[in-house]
Amino acid sequence: MKLFGTKRAQRPPDTPGKKPRRRALFLVPLALAAAALISAAVLGALLRRLDPAVPFQAEVGPAVNTPSLLATPPPGDPPPEPREEAGEPPDAGQARGGGREKAVRAEGMETFALMVLARGGNNIDSFFLGRLNRTEGRLDLVSLPRDTLVNVPWEVKKLTTVYAFSESGGAETLDRLAGLTGFRADHYLVLTEDALAQVLDALGGVAFNVPVDMDYDDPDQDLHIHVRSGCRVLTGAECVQYLRFRTGNDGGGYPDGDLGRLSAQHRLLAALASQLLDRGGTAELERVIPLLLRLAETDLSPEALDAFAVSFGELTAEQVFFHTAPGSVVSIRGGSYYQLEPKDWAKMLNEALNPLAAPLRESDLDVLREFGEDGAISTSGRTVPLTDFFDYYSYAG
Repeated sequence: MKLFGTKRAQRPPDTPGKKPRRRALFLVPLALAAAALISAAVLGALLRRLDPAVPFQAEVGPAVNTPSLLATPPPGDPPPEPREEAGEPPDAGQARGGGREKAVRAEGMETFALMVLARGGNNIDSFFLGRLNRTEGRLDLVSLPRDTLVNVPWEVKKLTTVYAFSESGGAETLDRLAGLTGFRADHYLVLTEDALAQVLDALGGVAFNVPVDMDYDDPDQDLHIHVRSGCRVLTGAECVQYLRFRTGNDGGGYPDGDLGRLSAQHRLLAALASQLLDRGGTAELERVIPLLLRLAETDLSPEALDAFAVSFGELTAEQVFFHTAPGSVVSIRGGSYYQLEPKDWAKMLNEALNPLAAPLRESDLDVLREFGEDGAISTSGRTVPLTDFFDYYSYAG
């Protein structure tokens, strides 16, 4: 069950809407951190020896980046609803790729997904997959662009839509993404942008040097970004605006599109982690636990969080790694998608995320690749017809 009240599917730059549903508000167990931001804040607070000069290790897979990743459909009425129903997610214990009947877990591995939802709806704006390797003493966090191409039964096959189309929220989101990774993540944590801003305010904001003025307005999304450049303490709302920024009202922005935004997110997260450590580390985290209890959707129990905290406290800065999923931008029926590069993605999975004893192969995954007039083809060998994708050309017309 999700906890954010009435569901109103948000339309991020080019995502069709979906019929609203009601969900009851409920309190959830204590959470690990918040997607993309709170993750680093919480985790950083527990890394007592973090060196502010080297806040994290960054790795970006090979990618081809074009401005099309920021493409926005023309103004007008929202596009029609997807023709297909969401359908049943894959079995929670099996990936949707080639898969393995009885996968053996490696010792000391724990995996999780961290999600921040865009304002006004349930589309994913920031998404991290993480793995805590207790055996080697290593924490990895992998960012996936919101337009990542995923094999789902509705027409807009983007990562950003998966939570909105998942009836049971975070749990079903993990089920549906199991094919992309070759395993189902163990845990999830979901926060809205407003909740994230509240937690950041409770932490006292973030002292940060904003490199340039950031100005962007999109009334259709109720998205307004106005952050001045320079060194100062950013409020929670300003931090969220900084993390949302991709392109400005003047057409400027990150030259490498959404991947540039992910790199900018990493820089703010590093500053927040360093600040929390300066103020007392774990004690700072403990102050926001009641607030996280009220605001987060998660399957983590207080006991599980305590276990995470102990392991995090044993790490050093050199044992924390940030990555960006390798891929390239493609166009399918006029829509911009970020398709993962299967070989490089499998390599990153095995190095940074795989909790299984055996390495993952490309054939174990369900990674789609654009296939011209035939639509897309999966690493599992299945083909997705072109007509199964949303037709942005018709919507634009």
